[in-house]
Order: sequence, then C-alpha cells, then structure tokens
Amino acid sequence: MSVAPPLGKTPAKPPRVQSVARATDILNVIAGSADGATAQEITRALGLNRATVYHLLHTLGSAGYVTQGSERRYRIGLGAGSLVAAFERHAVPGGFLPLARELAGRTGETAYIAMRQRDQLMLLASVPGHHPVGVASSPIGPIAEGHARASGKLLLALAPEEAREAYLAVHPLKRHTSTTITRRDDLFKAFERIRADGYAIDNEEFTEGVACVAAPIGPGASSLVVVLSAPRDRFEAQREAYIAAARDVGAGGAR
Repeated sequence: MSVAPPLGKTPAKPPRVQSVARATDILNVIAGSADGATAQEITRALGLNRATVYHLLHTLGSAGYVTQGSERRYRIGLGAGSLVAAFERHAVPGGFLPLARELAGRTGETAYIAMRQRDQLMLLASVPGHHPVGVASSPIGPIAEGHARASGKLLLALAPEEAREAYLAVHPLKRHTSTTITRRDDLFKAFERIRADGYAIDNEEFTEGVACVAAPIGPGASSLVVVLSAPRDRFEAQREAYIAAARDVGAGGAR
C-alpha cells in the first residue's frame, strides 16, 4: 500500500550521489568522443573543477574503466569490457543475441540486434563476421540516424504512428551520403515498400561502401530486428541469399 505525501508537499527526489553522477558524466564524455578526451576537454564539457576531474579520472583508472593513451587522452579501458558483456547478456530481451550469432555464422558478415523502445531506437548488440574484410561493429547505444539505416527504417516502418512521429520530430533527416533519404515524403514511401517487402535495405545510405539488410524478429509489428552489414560489392553479389538469411533468422526468433 502506498502512502500519499502530506498536502502541500511534493515527494522527495531520489537521492543522487554527486561523485557517482560526475564519474558517469566523465565516462559518457569519453565514450562520446572520436579519439578519447583530455582532462581539459572533460573539464570544459562538464564545467567541473579540474582537480575534481583528475581525482575522478584517477579513481576510474584504478578500476580499469579508463586509460590514458598518447597525447594524454583518456579512453575507455579494458575494465569496461565486463560491463559491455553484461549489457549484452542482460539487455537483449528474450535471449535474442544468439540470433545475431547465427546470422553472422551463416553469412560471415557482421550482424546486429536493434530494438525500438517507445519512440527511441537502440542498437543492443553486435557480432563480428569472419570474412578477412568486413564491416566494423557499430557502437552499442541509441540510433540517431534511423532514416539512413536498415535497422532504423524497419523499426520506424513497423512502429505505431505516434512513436514514429515522436522519433522523427527530434531526429532531422540529415544527409550522410549521396543516397541518403532526406525528404519526408520519400522516407514515408520507403516505409510503405518496407512493410510490403517485410524487410529493409540500406544501400550506402549511411556509409559509403556499406550495405545492410534488416528483418523483423518474430511476426507482426516487431520492435526487435536482426541486421546484416557487409561491404557493398559482396552484398550485391549475395543480395538474395543475405536477404533470405536475415528473414529466416528473424523468423526463427518467433519459435
């Protein structure tokens, strides 16, 4: 049984440990950088005292979560690897990570699991392929360029209208390559084709030289998809086989 707060008073906010919050802010700044971040850059980004930043960096370094490389730039350390592994175990619903492993094993290409959570798109896990030349794994986390990715286009095409509109309202149709869809009308026509086909293709729309196919996991308006990513030339040579493999693996997620 819950007890309402006294009249005229608002419920107290959950306690927040300042040092922990600042440490996670530092990790987020480093994780969001292209090549690590210096203490000065972190200080400037967060508006913290430099001594505080150095103290927290030292603590995070002792735990192995950050490491200092060349030019005194801090990067995510090997100690964070266990957190990534745990995220893949815990965050991928229903044990769907094996589907990405199956797709990567069958095709030799990099495979992913992506998910829509209300009006947010997330890359949950990735599995590398075994070809000598392949596509590097994308970073785990939010998908901000859904209009340019096979995973994002499929998730948005299958999403309820309100979730799709909420996502597009805060994610502009930014051009990444010459084939990126940047017009709303064109994107919605693509959604219609995707729903009719039952899968989505990204043909160099996000990265030059890379093509992807995404297929839903399970039937209906799925909020989970499995994705294959490959060099464009190899994708075109194996196009039908790759589409069939992605759809077959995705359909297996319903069993």
